[in-house]
Amino acid sequence: MTTAAEGPLPEIEPELREGDSVLKLQYRRDAKYRFKPDGPTNEELAKMTYTTKHRWFPNNEKRYLDPNPPVDREGI
Repeated sequence: MTTAAEGPLPEIEPELREGDSVLKLQYRRDAKYRFKPDGPTNEELAKMTYTTKHRWFPNNEKRYLDPNPPVDREGI
């Protein structure tokens, strides 16, 4: 005959239940950096969007310059 049950089976991977899985750690790390009070840095944004910072901060001075500036006249 078999013996009586000695108790529940041991937990196989208790660390996974406590939130230490690889995906959860990656999610926590990403959430910590993504929701900083001052926001992500330019380097982090560039890595997330696969662009450079020049796409976010264009130099618009040439767009708003007057193409025909007034001529200085001395007789007036």
